[in-house]
Amino acid sequence: MYKKIMQNNIILGVDLDDTCIRTSIKHSNDCIPRVKVHVIPSAIKYLPLIQHELGCTLHLITARPSDYMSMEEVKMLVFRIEREAGVKFDAIRHTDYAPKGYDAAQLNCNFMIDDCVEYLATCWRQKPAPVPILFGKNDKKAKRLDFECVGCQSWKEVYDYLKEYKINNVFKF
Repeated sequence: MYKKIMQNNIILGVDLDDTCIRTSIKHSNDCIPRVKVHVIPSAIKYLPLIQHELGCTLHLITARPSDYMSMEEVKMLVFRIEREAGVKFDAIRHTDYAPKGYDAAQLNCNFMIDDCVEYLATCWRQKPAPVPILFGKNDKKAKRLDFECVGCQSWKEVYDYLKEYKINNVFKF
């Protein structure tokens, strides 16, 4: 069982690809592929509420491989998300394909939000264990996994879950 959060500030580890941004590849007339990056609209809407209304600290943890994108390029994407959403990530971690549980625990994250089960699977092995939130999947899918996990299909569901969690666990005296 995961620890109850007994502080006022919840710390979230947040994935980059398919959680905060979506990418698409377009081919131009010269046959050179162009990668188009879109910040997910619901991330733009709910990340500020999560950070400012709920008082959560945000850490970006990405497994994007360094041979695909440098840390400098990752920072530029994070800056774009921060600018478009009006939030600030306190830390940026680049795990280079490694699961994210270790990095989330090192950053004292209470929760790790990711769309990939494999990257969340190591959360439960850490001390203290960040609660994995499987993004883009419903709770029924998360309950079928062989580790404890919360399923949230959208940023609105993440926001609602964290708000309820904070009311029920953080402010109990």
